[in-house]
Amino acid sequence: MKKTRKIAFVFLAVFALGTYLAVPASAQSVFGETQVSFERAIEIATARAGGGVVTQLDWQLRYGRPSYEIKIIDNGRKHEFRIDGITGEITSFKNKSTRDRAEGLTQVSSARVQAFAQTAFNRLGGGTINEVEWERESRGRGEYIEFTIHHDGWKNKVRIDVATNSIIRENRKR
Repeated sequence: MKKTRKIAFVFLAVFALGTYLAVPASAQSVFGETQVSFERAIEIATARAGGGVVTQLDWQLRYGRPSYEIKIIDNGRKHEFRIDGITGEITSFKNKSTRDRAEGLTQVSSARVQAFAQTAFNRLGGGTINEVEWERESRGRGEYIEFTIHHDGWKNKVRIDVATNSIIRENRKR
């Protein structure tokens, strides 16, 4: 009986440690070297655009370096930014006219991204995030955040409904 308890305890301890290591506890650990928060990246882009509504936010590792891509619509103009995730420097900027509607994203924050990342990690059992997309579906059907996560040799895409924090799509590729 004692041996069974000891084995069960060791199993649970190893499982808990594995879960702790596979599911990062902070946004900093999930997003590696990123020094610029999601909120700060939006502030930088919005200030440069002179205002507007954020319609798309992406985070990704570009050549091993964290980077944000942000789209803002303001008065019939679409502003597209690429911002370095370490320095906060705007590395690319495009500005063009658009007829797109300016439906903004709701309450983007690093804490919310971390919560959604936790949902994705719980589904997959861990991995490494390589890309995050937060945007509205076409024709106003809702808002989602999608993670590209590499885990056990698979490239996984997990799409989560922002309103409910529930997984709405998942696919895997080798």
